[in-house]
Amino acid sequence: MEIPVAITDSLSDLENCIAAKIGLSRYNLWFRGKIKFCLETDRLLVRAPNKHLQDWLFSKFREEIESSYHQLNQNFRRGSVIFETVKIDDNSSVNNLCSQTVNHDLKEKSFESKVIKDSSPCNQRKWATFKSFCIGESNKIAFQFAKSHAEQISNQGGLLVIYGPHGCGKTHLLEAAYSGFLRKNPRKSMDLITAEDFTCQFVQAMMKNQISGFRNQIKNKAFLVIDDLNLLEQKPATQKEFLVTIDAIQRQGGTIVVGMNNHPRFMEKFMPELVDRLLAGSIAKVDYPEMNLRKDYVRKFWSDVSGEELPSPMVDLLAGTIAGNIRQIQGILKTLLNVYRIEGTLPALEKIRMMISGAVRGLIKTPTLGEIEGVVTKLFRLPVNSLRQEDREAKKKLARALAMYLGRKFTQSTYRELGKFFGNRNHSSVLSAEKKVIALIGKGEQCFFDGTEFDLNFLLQQAEHQIRNLQS
Repeated sequence: MEIPVAITDSLSDLENCIAAKIGLSRYNLWFRGKIKFCLETDRLLVRAPNKHLQDWLFSKFREEIESSYHQLNQNFRRGSVIFETVKIDDNSSVNNLCSQTVNHDLKEKSFESKVIKDSSPCNQRKWATFKSFCIGESNKIAFQFAKSHAEQISNQGGLLVIYGPHGCGKTHLLEAAYSGFLRKNPRKSMDLITAEDFTCQFVQAMMKNQISGFRNQIKNKAFLVIDDLNLLEQKPATQKEFLVTIDAIQRQGGTIVVGMNNHPRFMEKFMPELVDRLLAGSIAKVDYPEMNLRKDYVRKFWSDVSGEELPSPMVDLLAGTIAGNIRQIQGILKTLLNVYRIEGTLPALEKIRMMISGAVRGLIKTPTLGEIEGVVTKLFRLPVNSLRQEDREAKKKLARALAMYLGRKFTQSTYRELGKFFGNRNHSSVLSAEKKVIALIGKGEQCFFDGTEFDLNFLLQQAEHQIRNLQS
């Protein structure tokens, strides 16, 4: 259909008229660069890149668009403004857009993530392996679970959750699981992405009206690894989509391995349904490395980067002084390595001690009693500052006793200082609370609150985990 010149020239007038009615800022947000208008002899086509935006325009701006078109065309009749969804090429001219024929019966195109891959040897990704992982008491179970799921050794179920503080080996285990499964099953479909990548792909599919294609692609994975799942806390729509993904992959007998910074039970901003799915899988924790593991890691790191053995006194000094996570240990070792390469010899022990002392003091900070109180009240779902009141409710008494116990463990506060902070209690009250918690932990006591049964040892582990996160 040939387009009259007068009508074609009126496109800018139409856009200016709509912008005047809804405001320039709203026009720039919803129309500019996204919507294409096509003026024909007896109708106006409003073309959006996806169904979601088309429906939004129809519900929010239909009256303003119709009234603007009416001002330009005195032969306006109701129904002459048509909202369409069509793939728009930024380089298309108005005439080309107007002459496009939209086929509403076309099947939705499959979702494709456009990633430019550099296949040169220096840019090929080297995945971590189980062989390069240092095993200790703080990560042994997580290591065994990850290897079991990657090698399909036992039928533990199709979902594994590995949680713990940052910098303690979660990502290493996830990559090792991925590379282990890849070696054994090179022809099967698999992927390793972060929760942020998953969110971006999901949103991109929504914007392009390709959500079915996205689901078809992701649900066919035989092995899916997702890191930093905790980043979905503020994304309820993506949580729902991930829930669909879990169910689809497990129905097909696939395996999902996820990493997160906290136990699923304490992810307060996760949907209850998603928490239930995660709790139904195998759950393993990685924690800050203990002394023996730090020694093993120091030896291995130095041997890998220098090809030499680090003297035992230096290993003891470094492992004993640095009590942070693996990344913090790496930072100190890299500093020592640079000094070694510059000077050509290892410094004396006293020089190493002086060299790392400033860095070590900055690695671990002492938590305040207020921070410890905040951790405990959050775990027990109590109001902030409620542990300083004279309330003798059983749940608050137990929470207060646990906070005092943790205060003694993680700070240099005296019994008198602890008692003063937690409601001006005396020395004997704090001492009694500490002994009570130790006794309950030894017995493996259970406690009830909000209709849920919790193991006190489990609560204590979660509290210590969160306090150590504050220290990092």
